[in-house]
Amino acid sequence: MRGTARSRARRIMDSRGGWFRLWWPLAALLILAPLLVVGIAQTVYAAPADSPSGSMHVVVPTPQSDGKTVLGPVGTNVSMSGGQATAGATYNLGWVPQASGCSGQVTPFTDTPTVTADDGGNFTATFAWPAAAGTSGAVYAICASDSTNPADVITADQVFQVLGASAPAITLSQAPSSTQSGDAYNAGGPVQVQGTGFLPQGTAIAFFVTSRATFAPQDYQPDNALKTEGGAQVVSDGQGQFTAVVTLSKVITGQLFFHAVSTDALVSGQSAYPPSLSATTNIQVLAPQATPTVQPSPTPKAQSVTPPAKKPVDHTKRIVAIATLGVLSIILFIIGGILIASSALGPRTPTTFDSGPRAQPTGVHADQGW
Repeated sequence: MRGTARSRARRIMDSRGGWFRLWWPLAALLILAPLLVVGIAQTVYAAPADSPSGSMHVVVPTPQSDGKTVLGPVGTNVSMSGGQATAGATYNLGWVPQASGCSGQVTPFTDTPTVTADDGGNFTATFAWPAAAGTSGAVYAICASDSTNPADVITADQVFQVLGASAPAITLSQAPSSTQSGDAYNAGGPVQVQGTGFLPQGTAIAFFVTSRATFAPQDYQPDNALKTEGGAQVVSDGQGQFTAVVTLSKVITGQLFFHAVSTDALVSGQSAYPPSLSATTNIQVLAPQATPTVQPSPTPKAQSVTPPAKKPVDHTKRIVAIATLGVLSIILFIIGGILIASSALGPRTPTTFDSGPRAQPTGVHADQGW
């Protein structure tokens, strides 16, 4: 009996020990599971901050056909569009030589050094390409790094290649056809504009006059662009230069600003961004030049025309001539009379008749017969 009881007890203990060995790993797993979940969540959350994220590309100027390069001189307005960045994070924008890449020392852009991503991780930015990165022909990378987590760096999809060390510039002068002189121009009149630094070659250019010194995207209104002589589109040559004559608006006068800008932002459908190339100078626009008004000639009323009175004919000369002829005739008549009278009254030789015997011819006798 005792042996049987001991065997039964041993079997019970062995049975309980087996259940204990089975449930111990499950209990441990239940205890550690929350810790594992918290650790995984923290790792997933920290991953974006510990590795590069986001994207960034240039929208103006329009990238070249390879999609990897944009061109322009110093002063080019470069507009960027970013996405998939850390929401609400502030990014430092800058440039580095292409060879060193954005992992090297980044030099910030002076006019737009930072940009903040919105709740969706998107951002836009525009900056002027700096003279400090103005080596002609050099290629630079564009970088954005999270200001609170420098390891989070975004490199733009395109690099920037510098075509000229000088920013675009313009000068104004009187047009060859203008009658004006000096530095002022008449509204509605011509003005000649010369530009430099508009690279690359073939850049299309438009002209505007505004009251602001900075040309903003909303100022690009095609209907307000100044017309060129002949209506031809102005483009830059191989040196980035151009010369054009444009006609000022008739309705705006005063101390204003004349702008020459590239048309790439509008043509590429990026009207929210400023033109990539822009040059501005002061201009004084006077009132339109007065033109003489020709007064219409009044229509003459029908009037009866009285013929002018005939002037009396002066017959004095005719009378004198007639009288002279008359006197001459009288004189000639008198002279003729005198001559006739003289002929009639002059001495005449009378005819002599011989009553004696007539002498007969010698050798002939009257009574001589034959």
